[in-house]
Amino acid sequence: MKKYNLIFLSNAKLLLSKRFFNSWQEIQSFYEDYMTSIEFNSLEEVNDYLCFEYNLTIEQASILTAKINAAKYDIELTF
Repeated sequence: MKKYNLIFLSNAKLLLSKRFFNSWQEIQSFYEDYMTSIEFNSLEEVNDYLCFEYNLTIEQASILTAKINAAKYDIELTF
């Protein structure tokens, strides 16, 4: 899979993950509340998606995703 995954959980959480997964089925096995996920090659792609889907500015999206660099694997995105 790609370098980053946005993972949507049924408990209304949205995670940004840099864990390596071979498939969405593997993600589903890892997260109990898994609903769906979207793959991205870069944080720039993630930020563009967040701007489009959540009507954020690029600055707002960048602040949300910047924390992934310091995280071991995942961060929760909260708006």
